[in-house]
Amino acid sequence: SSGINAEYGGLKDDVLAGKIAEKLEGNRCDNDGWKIAGASSGMRTKSYSDAVKKPSAKIVITNASETFVKEASEALKETPISFMKADKAGNVTIALPDEETMRCAKGRLSGILPPNSSTKDVVRLPKITVLDFPLPAESFPMDLSRKEMDSGIINLVRMKNCEIRTLIDEGHTFEVVFVGRDRGKGKQRASLGLRVSSTIRDFLLLRGNLYVGNVSCRVVERHYVPQCFMCQRFGHKAADCDADVPTCMHCAGPHASRDCVDRKQTCCANCKNSRNLQIRHDAGTHNAGSFYCPVYLRKIQSKKN
Repeated sequence: SSGINAEYGGLKDDVLAGKIAEKLEGNRCDNDGWKIAGASSGMRTKSYSDAVKKPSAKIVITNASETFVKEASEALKETPISFMKADKAGNVTIALPDEETMRCAKGRLSGILPPNSSTKDVVRLPKITVLDFPLPAESFPMDLSRKEMDSGIINLVRMKNCEIRTLIDEGHTFEVVFVGRDRGKGKQRASLGLRVSSTIRDFLLLRGNLYVGNVSCRVVERHYVPQCFMCQRFGHKAADCDADVPTCMHCAGPHASRDCVDRKQTCCANCKNSRNLQIRHDAGTHNAGSFYCPVYLRKIQSKKN
């Protein structure tokens, strides 16, 4: 943690730097116990009941003894767990709210594991979205392989985000899972979907941005809103759509998106049919799959609330 704190010296906002450092410290724990993220900083934290609603990490212990569940329950009596269950084959599954809690739980269980048992970690990592990420054509040509693109994006992030670079070097997950080039901006910008560790997610959402080159890119939490690729509307999928004629995602025409022959004529079908005059006026600035679509952003906002 001393290495991370040293990195914050270059931040302009000393108050923000202090909060970030405290939050990262609050996320850390060792084999001696579990600490609620952000508890030391006085920031708002989730209650025990909130924390265990949606497990994102699991420990699976194979060949566990008959008394292991009772011993594990005692060892984890101060640790938030979503559930603990054993099957007939002698395997025990312990579900936990996040990756950091899982690490601490493993430390507490290390002294009571049966001799012939083995453990397996299953982690569902959080995802975030980065908006307006610069993808200059000279560095990211359209024929670049996905592996090369992902590597280039991560290198750009590491260059000007020393805190993220330190966390990645410490073993925290930082993966690119989605790259959506924005056609309305000459394919020079993109929306990124990232899979990251809980610590990196908390840090970026607290700071609100990533620095890339001379650009500050907004970072938001990734909320899932189902969209139909038949009619382009939100709230259902194509398999459940009752539309008789498809609507193009690119131009809003009455044909399948894959059959569109004039994708440069961008038009969002959802904005085009909106009752809001300003939204209808801006329908030609993006397609129905854009992260900047005002109809989509309203859906995201309602999901947050």
